[in-house]
Amino acid sequence: MNSLFLAPVQFCFVLPPFSLQSATQINQTEEIMEKIQPSDHYVVRMLRNPDVPQQDSLMDKGDEEGKYRVTKSGPALSNPMFTLITRVLQGDFSIVEDNFNDAEVVPLIIGLIEQRDSLPLLELLTLVGEWPVAYTDWNLTKESSWSLEEKLSLLNQRFNKRVLIDLFVWNDDRESSKHIIYIDQPSLGMPSRDYYFNSGNYQRIREAYLQFMVTIAKMVREDKNLTKDDNYVHEEMARVMDLESDIAKATAPSEERNDVTLLYNKMTLTEFQQKFSTDEFNWTIFIQEVMTSVSIKLHPEEEVVVYGVPYLQTA
Repeated sequence: MNSLFLAPVQFCFVLPPFSLQSATQINQTEEIMEKIQPSDHYVVRMLRNPDVPQQDSLMDKGDEEGKYRVTKSGPALSNPMFTLITRVLQGDFSIVEDNFNDAEVVPLIIGLIEQRDSLPLLELLTLVGEWPVAYTDWNLTKESSWSLEEKLSLLNQRFNKRVLIDLFVWNDDRESSKHIIYIDQPSLGMPSRDYYFNSGNYQRIREAYLQFMVTIAKMVREDKNLTKDDNYVHEEMARVMDLESDIAKATAPSEERNDVTLLYNKMTLTEFQQKFSTDEFNWTIFIQEVMTSVSIKLHPEEEVVVYGVPYLQTA
């Protein structure tokens, strides 16, 4: 493993996997926002006491009778809309699909998103050690205490984001009655290696992807009241794009990964650490941190299955 793993991993802390539909989705969202323009009184209306009839104008008339009971603790838990809001704010969107139609849910969700604005993202960035492009003097104030093993394990076990390394537990391919740890090459930000290296439409998608990064970084910097510096942001995101390209280059193409029997390499944790040893990354610490989330203590003789041998050897 070389310095590839020491390069800035800013992208993994804020950018979701890229979708070819991103631009279309952004345009559709903007159209919805123009039509709905949700405001605080709309959210309050959705929080109203279910026993009170719906009214066209709530906040304009005031709330002298205390009908809407919007307090710090919220309305009664029996209110289905309050349950919806609580679950959504906890990151559980299944209730939306199971219990509410689009006409009720879409405006409410947009209202909640607007109300919270960028706060959830800023809180997430703090949790993962901030984003260098959106933090003043990150190299001086944060880098010394920043641990790659810690941050990658946090993203894996808490957010199910397998950045740089794909690590998961699944049935052993050769002994299906047992579960075992798998270690593999990661998924990429764009759908496949082709998007990073081919010309034509792939080139246009790369340009849009880079612009997407730049836009997100600018938005975060603005919300954190940092000085506007478009050149700096573009340079940093170009570095991120170069890093992703290096990662893509190190991965094996999908057509070389069809035969599971060839990918399968079982070894102990000790053997794995020795085979892919590096002074820059401690595999045992990383894997143990991930498994801590399920209260499992690893032993040196714990077995793992390595699928991504070529990737690990190249990286």
